[in-house]
Order: sequence, then C-alpha cells, then structure tokens
Amino acid sequence: MNTLAHTHRHTRIRLAALAALTLAACSSDQAATAPIEANAAPSLARGSGGDADRVDLFIESVISLDPVTVNVTLPMFKGRYNGSDVWYIVTESSNQDDAKRRGVNSAPKLANALGTAAVQRATMSGGVVQFAGTVDFSPTRVVVPGPQGFPPTAFTPGARGDATYSPLFTVGDGIVLNASHVANASGV
Repeated sequence: MNTLAHTHRHTRIRLAALAALTLAACSSDQAATAPIEANAAPSLARGSGGDADRVDLFIESVISLDPVTVNVTLPMFKGRYNGSDVWYIVTESSNQDDAKRRGVNSAPKLANALGTAAVQRATMSGGVVQFAGTVDFSPTRVVVPGPQGFPPTAFTPGARGDATYSPLFTVGDGIVLNASHVANASGV
C-alpha cells in the first residue's frame, strides 16, 4: 500500500478558479482526511438541487469549506524533488481501497496509464515521496486579449512542468495517484 508522508500542510483552493491558490498554514498534526460533510454528493455545483446556499463536495478529504467564498481546504503533502521540498495535493487514486483510505476519488482507469510517459515514476524514502519531475512556478502568466477578446494577441504560460513532470505518479506498487504539485522553491 502506498504510504504518503505524515508531514503535511493544508492548501486552500477556490473551487471556481483553481489557479487562485493560496496556502493556509495549519499544524501538521491535524487529520489529513477528515470529511466535512457526511452527505457530500459527487458534484462541484454551487446551489445544486434548488438550494442556492448549498455547495456539494466531490472529495471527502476536504478539511474545511467556506460556502461564502467557495474555498475549500485540502491536505497538502510534502515530497522531495532533487533535494528540495515539493508540496502536492492528492485528488484521485487508481485503487478503490487506497482512494477510500485517503478520502479521495477512486479513478480505476488511471491504472491504464501505468508504464507510459503520462505517469512519473517516484520513489519513497523515509515515508516521503521522491519525485522525478516538478513544476517551475516562477514564470509570469501573460494573456493579452485580441480585438474580439479571443484569440489572444499574446500569451505566455505561467507555471510549467519539466520534461519528467506529470501530476500522475506511482511508486511501483501498481497504484497511480493524481497528485498535482502546488508549491516548491520556485513559487506557488
């Protein structure tokens, strides 16, 4: 069974715009997979089912929810890349039992990517994931609207994964995790 490091922080993500990521400092001894709603439906819609004040969650590992700003706090885990800290969140596992244990979505078809370049091969050292690739968060994203808005007249992507980065990784146990890097020494 894939065991992630117990050292983690939490990250707050605005559901409507995942790019608006901010880190929330929390103590590392808080539960990493505490569900906030027992009846969380598999939906991301605000006000679904005719209730304008209800926000349905699709990941049990959400630690807190601010229904006014539609921000959620997720467990964020510390890994390593080339000797430096990397922070990541886990949203899916290819193994149903592993997904249930983590409080994340089960996505069995992720296992179909095993053995391809879509899945980075990581290792474990002292309970910490050692990644083969990561993201450079330092570039500034630039979008200059065109005369009608789209297509843009200029575009420069912000964060970029290196040649070996993929949000999908395995440590060789047959389980693929979707674990996006959200912070490292280059930024957030």
